[in-house]
Amino acid sequence: MRAIFYVSANGISLGSKLDPILTSITIRDGDGGKSDTLEIELDDAGAQIELPPTNTPIQAGIGWEATGVYAQFSGKVDKVTSTASRGGGFTLTISAKSADEKGKPKERQEKHHDTGKLSEVAKKWGGDAGLTVSVAPGVDLSRDYWAMQGEDFLAWGTRIAQEIGATFKVRGDQAVFAQRSAGQTLDGQSLPAITVSPGAGGNLISGNLSPSEDVDAWQKFQARYYDTKAAKYVTVDQEERAKPGTVTHHHRFNAPDADTAKRRASSNNTEADRSRGGGSVQIDGEPTAQAECLCNVVGWRAGIDGTYRVSSAEHKLTRSAGYITTLELKQPGGSAGKDNRRASTKQAGR
Repeated sequence: MRAIFYVSANGISLGSKLDPILTSITIRDGDGGKSDTLEIELDDAGAQIELPPTNTPIQAGIGWEATGVYAQFSGKVDKVTSTASRGGGFTLTISAKSADEKGKPKERQEKHHDTGKLSEVAKKWGGDAGLTVSVAPGVDLSRDYWAMQGEDFLAWGTRIAQEIGATFKVRGDQAVFAQRSAGQTLDGQSLPAITVSPGAGGNLISGNLSPSEDVDAWQKFQARYYDTKAAKYVTVDQEERAKPGTVTHHHRFNAPDADTAKRRASSNNTEADRSRGGGSVQIDGEPTAQAECLCNVVGWRAGIDGTYRVSSAEHKLTRSAGYITTLELKQPGGSAGKDNRRASTKQAGR
């Protein structure tokens, strides 16, 4: 199959102009907290293209001609870098981010809102930053008090998402609070699962996976809040899902109320569950791969085969190597970490 790409800036298609001078195009999709990114490297011998200004709207995609399916990016140009070397000549790198880091979203604010749902507050404050905000029903909780404490909207959204176990992302002028580890797109649609398979006929190029790590092994998670009626601190417990550890994770800061404390402990539990194993793999280009989708590893070996959560997906098309997708994997599940073969089978051939 033939790998293809498209690029448009300010609504004007540039694919045919860039094709003769394209060195590489890279799209990185993450699981929240940071912008998705686009990087286009061009052979700049003779300065053939006009230097694009920052904040230019830009869209791009990488895929296969036979399927017409693309890994996609939408954002704004963030930086343009010209590189020169004696042996390598001139190259021009156009970098873009999905979140606008030049406009209102990065302006720090002091705000508060009494009694309301996250969707109500996020839509209002996001609107003030020039963003349209949507909140998944599973994370649309109510609080007696919301505050933006000298933060910009991007920082506030990231903090709130960590507190309630959500994923917060901004793409262009759209911001989303999605349910974490739910296997859904940011707008609530089910994500397709992908498969990684080594060997003849498989799509694995290289990789390393560790299905279990002890650094995030906890027995339970605790967060506390001050009960004004009882005039004392109250601790909320959340049992660890897999219970592999023997010690308790104490959250560093006090929560303002019981519900927030429960959400904080549950969020810490979710993050520990995601981080208890994983690794990275390089596969033949897979345009449907994106953050939060499930990855089925098959045919690797007993104890490694199983399901993993994609933490980030990098799609890269180069003239030298073609189209390659690099996946960061977390949250091993299914048979991952379990080698249930009989001892005689394991030792066969010794």
